[in-house]
Amino acid sequence: MNEMLFEKLGISKENELKNAIYEKVYSNKVKITDLSKIAFFAANQGDEVALALLRHSGREMAKSVIGIIRKLNFSNEEEIDIVIAGLVNLKGENPVLIRIFKQEVGYEVKTKVRFISLKVPPVAGAVLWAIEELNKIGKNLIRKRVLREFRNRSCEAQPQSHLLSEDIREITP
Repeated sequence: MNEMLFEKLGISKENELKNAIYEKVYSNKVKITDLSKIAFFAANQGDEVALALLRHSGREMAKSVIGIIRKLNFSNEEEIDIVIAGLVNLKGENPVLIRIFKQEVGYEVKTKVRFISLKVPPVAGAVLWAIEELNKIGKNLIRKRVLREFRNRSCEAQPQSHLLSEDIREITP
């Protein structure tokens, strides 16, 4: 993994790594997702440092979720849905991170947990909420249409604006 990181960051010595990451990532010369891809690729090659990094990341994500669950006091719930989103989580090329995340959450949370992979962009939820708040009538029809359109357009950068205006006209009295 070191060789790939060094090449991506344009460095040749390990003692340059910390400064290079700060400089390149925070100046947007290198995307953090590019560094994540290196870790996943190296883990697939059996790199122990990369595998340890993914395990650590999975445990840290789990700690955050466990803390939120405890803070929101879901102890009276029969089941808790945890939505997994993000490119690293959904399209990571090595299952170690998500496997450790699920194991840790499952072990620490006494309530039954259901992990759900997000199938549409996160903005779809905000759009649905806004439409449903405009008018409660016909929300199931609109919900299905919005989700269908987001799924159909998942490869595009942004949804078509006509979708939203048509749906709003349909539900506005």
